[in-house]
Amino acid sequence: MAHADDPTNIKKPNPPTTDEIDSGVLIAIIDRTTLCVSIYRPPASHPPSGFSSNQVYFYIQNALPTAANSMLTTTVTNPSGSPGFSATQAKSAPNGSFTNEGSAPSSSTTLWVDSSGDWAFEWNVTGTGTRATGNVVFWNNSSAMISPSSGSIRNSTPPDANVTWKSMDTLS
Repeated sequence: MAHADDPTNIKKPNPPTTDEIDSGVLIAIIDRTTLCVSIYRPPASHPPSGFSSNQVYFYIQNALPTAANSMLTTTVTNPSGSPGFSATQAKSAPNGSFTNEGSAPSSSTTLWVDSSGDWAFEWNVTGTGTRATGNVVFWNNSSAMISPSSGSIRNSTPPDANVTWKSMDTLS
């Protein structure tokens, strides 16, 4: 039986985790004039009623295009109240953290790359609304949170070679 002072009996602390998306961020993904998806990470303190700050919410109104070389617009805001939908209208996943995969993902129609090339996400989701299923894989150029700015995203485009950090959200 191990003694309490036995060095093999000492519990090692867990490594610190870094959240994948900055707190309080709402990313609207728009195809021309049609809102497709809103991705929302509630603020760490005082999230809107019904939302949890340790979740990422996916409000999926329309499917993302599947044609190669499609371009979408992203609009990034930090709403002070409701993000424009209720938590019950969205799918969610625990806010994840990044691990280094050692290489960047291959370009494809499901991989959407920010115009800077510094972050991307794979959209492996079918369906809309609360019937949507699948997962979203976020890619970043470090273990830090994604703090996106408004701009554009394109599929079938390779991200920068240093975009090797991956985090997966399975929708529930």
